[in-house]
Amino acid sequence: MAIFLFFIPLSRFFRGLRVKPAVRFFPAVTLLAAELLLAGGLFAVGLILPANPAKAAPANEVVSAAKGPQVQAKAGFDGSYRLNSWLPLQIDLSLADGNPNFEGWVEASFSNFDDGSTVYRRAVQLVPPSNRQAWLYLPTGTRNIVEVQLRLTAKDGTVVNEQDLAVRPLDQTELLIGVVSDDNNALAVLSGRRMTQPFNKGSIFYNPGYNGSSAKPPTSVPAIRVAHLTPTDLPPDPSGWDSLGGLVLTDLSNITLNDQNLNQDSLNNAAAAWLAQGRFLLLAGDSSLRRGGFLDAFLPVKAGGPPQNKPFPADLRKLTTETTVPASLLVADSTLLPGATAALTLDSKPFLASKAFGLGVSWFSATELRVLPSSTLVGFMALALKDFEPHAAYLAGLRQPSDLYRPWTNQLNPNTKISTLPDVAVIAAILVIYVFVLGPLCYFVLKRMDKREWGWVAAPVIALTLTAGFYVAGLVTSGEPLVLSRLSIITLGQDAQGNLVGGTSSVGTIYSSKRIDDLLLNVNAQAESTPLARYRTNNLTARGNVNLAPDFATIQQGPGGGYGNVLMGQDDQRSFAFESSSSATLSGGIVAQLATGAGNDLTGTIENQTGQDWVDISVWKAEGTIYQVPLLKAGEKITLDKNMAIVKFDNLASALAGIDYTVSNPYNSIQGTDPQVYQNHKAVAVASLLGNDGEALPKDPNRVYIVAWQRASNNFPLQLGNHPASGNDLTLLFEPLVLT
Repeated sequence: MAIFLFFIPLSRFFRGLRVKPAVRFFPAVTLLAAELLLAGGLFAVGLILPANPAKAAPANEVVSAAKGPQVQAKAGFDGSYRLNSWLPLQIDLSLADGNPNFEGWVEASFSNFDDGSTVYRRAVQLVPPSNRQAWLYLPTGTRNIVEVQLRLTAKDGTVVNEQDLAVRPLDQTELLIGVVSDDNNALAVLSGRRMTQPFNKGSIFYNPGYNGSSAKPPTSVPAIRVAHLTPTDLPPDPSGWDSLGGLVLTDLSNITLNDQNLNQDSLNNAAAAWLAQGRFLLLAGDSSLRRGGFLDAFLPVKAGGPPQNKPFPADLRKLTTETTVPASLLVADSTLLPGATAALTLDSKPFLASKAFGLGVSWFSATELRVLPSSTLVGFMALALKDFEPHAAYLAGLRQPSDLYRPWTNQLNPNTKISTLPDVAVIAAILVIYVFVLGPLCYFVLKRMDKREWGWVAAPVIALTLTAGFYVAGLVTSGEPLVLSRLSIITLGQDAQGNLVGGTSSVGTIYSSKRIDDLLLNVNAQAESTPLARYRTNNLTARGNVNLAPDFATIQQGPGGGYGNVLMGQDDQRSFAFESSSSATLSGGIVAQLATGAGNDLTGTIENQTGQDWVDISVWKAEGTIYQVPLLKAGEKITLDKNMAIVKFDNLASALAGIDYTVSNPYNSIQGTDPQVYQNHKAVAVASLLGNDGEALPKDPNRVYIVAWQRASNNFPLQLGNHPASGNDLTLLFEPLVLT
């Protein structure tokens, strides 16, 4: 460029020289030729010499090394996710040789990283050559989000890479089923079909008209939406599986879940936590038996010998409308495990088998689904799914916008001294006394003193005195200055080896009776402290819309999945809730060996194998007697007897909480003494999980349920700093099991 800039004024330079008169008469073309000759020489020199010799690239430099960290990302499952669920983001990071080490963050936002919006981040470190995978989990609400923003930032805040990821939201009119298969069209024929029961809405969280009564029955049967996945699309943390209603494995010729590059333990724990909350799993064919990897633990059958060709089963012909069917099918050899049942059999072997796991269920098909005619496959899946009642995650209902935020905040975060206005009857009685007693009395006293003109002063003085009295009473009965309550619900199922495994849903609520701007909150496993949002009362509504301080906008995620914020705004109180979904931290559970005796009563034993003491243990089955044990110590084994039974109770929630139905103690109120608050807290936890009368429980009559309690937090990493706080911690152990 400098050469051409030099060429432009060259003629002017020559014209400025003082030359002899003879030279002035040279033709103009001669001068132009001299200029071109000089410029050409300088241009040739520029081509030979490097532009910056000190920074010349080595001959063997790889071009990609100068690009820095590379990012490839996917959102959801085949781009889809369920509303009110955690949205998983799979992020593949690479850094080639020749690059310096990289340290920074992967961050995601639903609002283009606007000021004041929530940003979810995870720390990353890359040492070349490096290829690693990171996950982010974003809690969604009811708003139809169709795009999420992702960026990679260096530690100094420099944005290295940014992407917009398109996603497709699904509501409760659709059921998302993941399919892992080498057949790209596997189960495509099921898309749009409605084969299950409606979504379970027995939990109070899903009843928008909750007023202390039983939940309303659901009505809409969801349409199936198929998402084709690979094993690497399955998140290693339970929260990432939240959107899936079911998972199917079939026709695995090249794909295997036994791959040791997969984190088998993490994926097994994530699948257990997901399945225990009411989802379904189907493994089809001998290939799933051999290549199921971490999902083998949930099979209802045990693998036998090699598969065998057998004639097309007569039971399947009843489901088939095609005129021709395969003459034979390759059928896996297997045997039923204890607690499993066979819906179809072939030569006394299970052809379609199922087994309950927690609130969910796992199925096994002895043949690959690809070989079945379309009508047979539809009928086969309809047979398997006809009684299945899809569940959403326990805390999903808490994220739904409703007018229940205020009462649920009060109940999930019990406080023995929450100030409330007197009942309407009390206020009416005081007004009656004021009008018909104090008013006439004041009049007669002033008349006797001949000071009736003082009435203009006496009336407001009396009114102000009454108001001041109510204010003082409110101060006396007002809540603790700061209360932190942590509720953990551990849901376990029994796997193929007889182990009790599952997941934990936790919600932490924070109540403050006054505005606190400098409160520090630890919300993740890395113990990062984050300032809370600063409430402005005039901006609050019952739906939890709040003004967030910009420094609250970042939530760091660590081992065990993400921790998301649920804002439950109130007109006159300051309250927050945080949730987490993780694997169960118990080593074992309360093991039951139970059977049904005369009159639908339970007989057998329960044994505490958790290594911890539990109190107020309840054991029951649908339409049966509830047996209660006050204390079950670690390692203790007891036999159920009729002396432990309770026959009369108001509803299931109050019975499991130990509330005497003969005493007036409505558990939708949290005032009272400490024992009452503890019982009410338990009743609210049970009702929000199971429904007042167990409406959220599966309808399978062979199920048996165990509930146990601890008055402590189950490793939920939510803590407060720099301000003292009282606390109400509670852990609920919930085991939906199968009678053997």
